[in-house]
Amino acid sequence: MRPFGTEPPTAVVGVVGPRASRGTRKRENSMLLDLYPKFHRRYTSLPIIGPTLDDYGTWLLKQGYSTDRVREHFRAARRLARQLEQRHVRSLTKLTRSQLRACAPTDSQEDPNLVALVRRLDKYFDTELSLFPKPAPSLLEQRVTAYTLIWSKSVDSRTRPARTIAGP
Repeated sequence: MRPFGTEPPTAVVGVVGPRASRGTRKRENSMLLDLYPKFHRRYTSLPIIGPTLDDYGTWLLKQGYSTDRVREHFRAARRLARQLEQRHVRSLTKLTRSQLRACAPTDSQEDPNLVALVRRLDKYFDTELSLFPKPAPSLLEQRVTAYTLIWSKSVDSRTRPARTIAGP
């Protein structure tokens, strides 16, 4: 027998249905939760961009940004959300690249964190979420593509053995 108080702790395990813990469970690998354990909900509930901030923070870290820099981006997100609302943007799907870029101050020294956030979000939305549609190719781009196709076909025909003309 062990002396009183030296027994290993026992865990009480309860079986809970799936509905009982809905919404209360922490999301694993949550960037916002790691950086702001008390205030993460304040950022995820931001209108328009709030739901994407967690994945955006993870993407920034993968790009090599420090956690301090990611925090600065999150802090600037509140100002960006406010500006998007003032511009009458109501959802992320309705956001255009020009509306997003218009939120950055013209003088980058006025609010450097907001400028950095807008530029990085622009790249994130384009590369990771494919939010902004690709512009239609210009007439010049269409012609270059057509000529490239014609040229590649003619090069293929030239690679076959051909007769040579003997010169004088």
